[in-house]
Amino acid sequence: MQQTHPLMGHEVFGTAEDVRRQIFGTYFLNYVHAGYSVGFFEDKYLAADVFPRFFKFDTGREYWEAMRPVWVARYITKRSRKFVAMLDASYGQAVLAGPPVIAGAPTATAVEAKKGSSRPASVLLAGGLVAGALIGGWLARRNT
Repeated sequence: MQQTHPLMGHEVFGTAEDVRRQIFGTYFLNYVHAGYSVGFFEDKYLAADVFPRFFKFDTGREYWEAMRPVWVARYITKRSRKFVAMLDASYGQAVLAGPPVIAGAPTATAVEAKKGSSRPASVLLAGGLVAGALIGGWLARRNT
């Protein structure tokens, strides 16, 4: 399905989930671009942190593959062209680094952390609530 999105001003395509991801990618990169344009974000921060994280996941890579031509056509100032060039470089580095992480898929770290947990989260939450109530009661009695 291909349609022009009223807020984005360009065509969006795919399933509802694809469109949602395109909108998020556009909003996120527009926010970063606006910050970069006014000097809030520095080149080294974007190149070392923001862009590698964006392209670590399949959603960031798919977004850039589909939307790069829109960014190239729309962002024509010298600073904006530099921003797009940094995105391109980070995208290329991410592709060379290997396959992306699938967004929403559990990571090995998360799976191991869950396996290593000997108590369900509900028990830990209940224990925290009881401890908080006891400490709160003690503090209330102490201050009277």
